Amino acid sequence: MHPKTSIKLLCVMFIWAASWIFIKIALRDIPPYTLAFLRFSTAAPVIYALSLAKFGKENVRITIEEVPTYVILGLTGVTLLYVTEFKALEYTTAINAS
Repeated sequence: MHPKTSIKLLCVMFIWAASWIFIKIALRDIPPYTLAFLRFSTAAPVIYALSLAKFGKENVRITIEEVPTYVILGLTGVTLLYVTEFKALEYTTAINAS
């Protein structure tokens, strides 16, 4: 494996591992539902901007007919997963949850 790839993978692994600790710390002051909302309302514009930069506006399109589908998928899929994860983290340590 190329050394640059190894370094990138290590960085991703570190960020993923550290996220559990930061979530546990944030849960001291922020309820799980609010934390999940803040996480995704911050991440969505960033991911959209990165997608536009990489693929261009022509290739990153959502039609008005697709919006309800994406909203339902976003609320039931990823958001529900993280809300339950954050709620569970209130009852255990970050090391057990990860």
